[in-house]
Amino acid sequence: MLRKIFILISLTQFAYASENLEPEDSQFSGEIMGGYTHLVLNYLSAAYSDDAVVRLIGFPSFSPEYALWVERKEEKYQIIYQSPEMQLWGYQMIPMMEQGAVQVMNDEGEFVKDEEGLAELESKYPKTPEEIPRKSCSKKIDKDLAEQIIFVWQEMLLETKYPRDMTMGLDGETYHFSGSVNGFGNYAGKVWSPNPKSRTGKLVEIAYLMTDYCLKGKRKIRKELVKKTESFVNQLKSTNKSMQPTANASAD
Repeated sequence: MLRKIFILISLTQFAYASENLEPEDSQFSGEIMGGYTHLVLNYLSAAYSDDAVVRLIGFPSFSPEYALWVERKEEKYQIIYQSPEMQLWGYQMIPMMEQGAVQVMNDEGEFVKDEEGLAELESKYPKTPEEIPRKSCSKKIDKDLAEQIIFVWQEMLLETKYPRDMTMGLDGETYHFSGSVNGFGNYAGKVWSPNPKSRTGKLVEIAYLMTDYCLKGKRKIRKELVKKTESFVNQLKSTNKSMQPTANASAD
């Protein structure tokens, strides 16, 4: 009887002081999950369309990955959300299990290949990720609110930097923010499960409110989104006078 799962590769997250976004991993920094990242970004490629101004790609530990972005077409804006109905991580787990990177302990106390778990995953997942249905929504927003959202994204991206201190953590969620800044292509930065009171925590809170408003469309959610966004804009303006949004959003 199989009793215990043992994962040979480390999935430990490194949590940093989270006031600022951290530079993204790359092949130059020894990224080890590049294949999985590529798979997710390919599935959520709509978030990288020419009309997407700023975006967030979320990697939760125990729920499906997702994309959230602001789209601009002829000065009209909308929030768009997209997510697979099942976690794409399964496509990373299958080859790991085939190679023995994920094992189980048998009755004799030996770690062995998890044949049963592998068969279960292979039966659960379609042959290709594109066969997994997408959950999506879109919600129009006024220009004033859109510009404030874009402003906080851009300000946070411009202050992306490596941290001096770090701790280790498990599970949580990694948030990958990116977008066009001053017309110079895409900037990108990430944060792992930030403190809610930190600047990155406030950025994540705004993203969650955007998602809720897109999915539910409730007026009270929009009011909260406007309130939190305006508050964060004012906080950022107080520390950096070089960029300012062009208008104030209305909660009506």
